[in-house]
Amino acid sequence: MGQFSRLTLIDPEHDGIGGVTGIYVVWHGGVQPRWITLGKSKDLGSTLTGFARDEEIRQYQVHGGVFTTWALIREEHQDGVLRFLLGMMRPIIEPSKKPSDDARMIAVILPGAESGA
Repeated sequence: MGQFSRLTLIDPEHDGIGGVTGIYVVWHGGVQPRWITLGKSKDLGSTLTGFARDEEIRQYQVHGGVFTTWALIREEHQDGVLRFLLGMMRPIIEPSKKPSDDARMIAVILPGAESGA
């Protein structure tokens, strides 16, 4: 994570995420930004393009725009990262693919947070 894009401007081919697996985060900006949703996907391009057309997510455009970022995380680590992110972010919309309950939590740097480096 680290690259932020407006959700409506995602181009899977240009962004190199068509058919690529990983973790995504979607949020809205504005006076009181909130995490809208997050999750894991086997095809980040398809998932994020679908969200850009999703009315439930598009309704947050009025709150300063809807943004996204993603990380290319190996599938075997995705549930652990997702468990950590869900606990820290508390998104408005829960992910459709829940992490395994027995996955070991893997801490990551939240989007927009300083890495300390």
